Amino acid sequence: METRTSNAALREYLDAIHEKELKDVLIKLELLDAIENGEMNCFICEKTVRLNNIGIIFVQDGEFKFLCDSKNCYWEFMRRRGSQE
Repeated sequence: METRTSNAALREYLDAIHEKELKDVLIKLELLDAIENGEMNCFICEKTVRLNNIGIIFVQDGEFKFLCDSKNCYWEFMRRRGSQE
């Protein structure tokens, strides 16, 4: 499931979200239900992303995407991102 960004203020770049604030942020982004229902997948490995394994939330083509907390997925994401710049 992919979710379109709906609030311009929430589309701004965030450096980090504290674990204590993650649920609140996901509620504001209207993504918490999708995460809790196992509907979101890692952009790289396609593993189901849940609250306990979110590594990165990013926007691509106006849609929120996720990375799991795998270091391999992080480095692959960074490699792909670097090749696009």
